[in-house]
Amino acid sequence: MRILYNRASCDRDGKPYAGSKPIVWWDDQAKRWTGYDVPDVPVATDGPATPNGQRPFHLGAEGVGRLFAAVYSDPDEKNPGYPRDVAYVPKDGPLPEMYEPVESPVKNALHGVNSNPTLKYPRVPSHQPIGTADKFPYVLMTSTVAEHWCGGSTTRNIPWLNELVPEPMLELPIALAAKLGVQSGDWLRVSSARGTLEVKALVTPRMKALKIGDKEVTVVWMPYNWGFQGLSTGPSVNHLTIDAADPGAGTQETKACLVDIVKIRSRQERVATPGGRA
Repeated sequence: MRILYNRASCDRDGKPYAGSKPIVWWDDQAKRWTGYDVPDVPVATDGPATPNGQRPFHLGAEGVGRLFAAVYSDPDEKNPGYPRDVAYVPKDGPLPEMYEPVESPVKNALHGVNSNPTLKYPRVPSHQPIGTADKFPYVLMTSTVAEHWCGGSTTRNIPWLNELVPEPMLELPIALAAKLGVQSGDWLRVSSARGTLEVKALVTPRMKALKIGDKEVTVVWMPYNWGFQGLSTGPSVNHLTIDAADPGAGTQETKACLVDIVKIRSRQERVATPGGRA
């Protein structure tokens, strides 16, 4: 994947700017664009004096960089011989901006709007409540573990992978564990505005509290690889997460939501099962 529009690393004649690290350039002998990256031009054999060779931002239909987003109207639409690209227009433009998640323990530092104003959430208010930091003081983030794939529907049926990581866990920092009186292996009740689950604790030094302004924000973590079927079963973290989606890509905010954590029993305590065994 090319992050840089590398045609912009050259001058109008296709030569790298003096003092800069060359990335791509126009080769006069080969009569084509070349370099250390795939030249980001529409046609590799169109030189710097041609319209294609002068389009440093060819993924924008105008061939130039955009500061403000607007629907592109092709002035040459009647000429089918000239290549045209489709320019994407952001739904929340004109300029990209950092917004806080829907559930955030801190305010947006940029202005008074906390989350994206074009985000559509909640769509069903009675089923999609929003938690606040006074009731849910900790930030939950989610991700996968290397031994299981996505929801784990396949990998949790493979015995040797279950031996490596047999069950889900809530990873929390040492300071929070001390505050809650929790040790690794203790059982926790984790709650958000949308649901509650029970899971074992994993206390580690790699989880650190964040200092944001004058506020300390504690982050905990849980994998999303478990469900109610398979050789290894466990609660799904998506009972807690929020499905607010950004307006551009439609990606859900399943990586950030607010939760509360309560210790319900220690690892030494045994609980009777429906089969009568303890």
